[in-house]
Amino acid sequence: MQTAFGSAIDYDTFAGKPFKARTASDSKAGGLADTLIDTIAGMDPTRKPEDIMASAADSKDPAVSKSLMSNPAFQARLAGELISQGRPAGDVKTMIQAEAVGGADTTKMLANTEAYAKSFEEVYTSAVGEMTGSDSQKRASLEAIVESAAVTVAKIVEKKGVTGGDSLTNVLNNSMVLVKGSLIAIGKTNQGGINLSLILSATCDQMSSLITSSTVDLTASGANVSTLGMQVKNFGEIVSSAVAQSLNSGKDKSKLDDKEKMLVAANMGKGIASSLSSYMIDLAVDSSVMTEEQKAKMTKAGNAAKNTAVALDSALVEMAADQDADNLNNEVLNSMAVALVAQASETFKSFDMTVDASAFDGNAGKVLTNMARLVVDIRPPCTRVLRGWMPTSRLL
Repeated sequence: MQTAFGSAIDYDTFAGKPFKARTASDSKAGGLADTLIDTIAGMDPTRKPEDIMASAADSKDPAVSKSLMSNPAFQARLAGELISQGRPAGDVKTMIQAEAVGGADTTKMLANTEAYAKSFEEVYTSAVGEMTGSDSQKRASLEAIVESAAVTVAKIVEKKGVTGGDSLTNVLNNSMVLVKGSLIAIGKTNQGGINLSLILSATCDQMSSLITSSTVDLTASGANVSTLGMQVKNFGEIVSSAVAQSLNSGKDKSKLDDKEKMLVAANMGKGIASSLSSYMIDLAVDSSVMTEEQKAKMTKAGNAAKNTAVALDSALVEMAADQDADNLNNEVLNSMAVALVAQASETFKSFDMTVDASAFDGNAGKVLTNMARLVVDIRPPCTRVLRGWMPTSRLL
């Protein structure tokens, strides 16, 4: 247990105290052990929590970091889980102090987690007034928004390699300037929908990649993030809109389990982001000052994103729902989905992806769907199927 979590958490944290799980009616009922399990599960939604835990507890398995409670990225995720339950920031530090192993050095961990909690509490407070619907719908929307903010920050912190102090504080503050408004806006647009968490997850994955690939120094206090912020905002709107449209009205997903739906959404998000690569400069411009040429490009960008989503939705759902895929573990199935999305960018060169949806050639989806069937039938190693040796015309 301490290999996985570090000296602050031991077996007694899970087995020595009455286990309290949160419920739909009381999101704050869970204790630290329950929240740690939820946090572990969120690290890779395509894997089972027990598999992630096994990787974290195995000192020879490089797939998951060890001593997670000392890991700044995990601390962000943990704080996000606790705040998303509706807890005040002060309770986060109190809970960890109360349940951590006595004598363990938790100073840095508590300082980081407290900073995260205060920042995510601001997201929660800002989002509350934007949500409508029933209490359960509001709670679900707020939970999804805060958790998405935490995951986005965690990925940025991990990529930047900051561990604490001013550098971490600056990365946290700058990151929140970049994503807070966008995530709340996406949550507001899609609130009450059953796919909100999938839409946010797929979008924040790509937003964090965009942010970490920029040249802006997020470790600097008060970094100039205005241009990047506009780019992130416009990018997030297009990606989330395309993902939402396909998840809400695309191919039937009723036979998919939650992990398979996440696999579809996450990989669809990657494909959509790739379709926007040639529009990134224009995405950094405020729509109110765009030239007519730039506005035309944004229309094309939106069309490309939505057409890409439609084609990938068909193929990825086909792949995930295939009976043969049931015999594959989630990691293998996800690697196949990643390979399919990578090949899609080449396949799409044979089609005009920028036209309005009403004029879009449905053969793009057919090619990818047939390719998905082939990949699942052949099974790993399947990457040779996706290296362009089969002509598009043979897959129609």
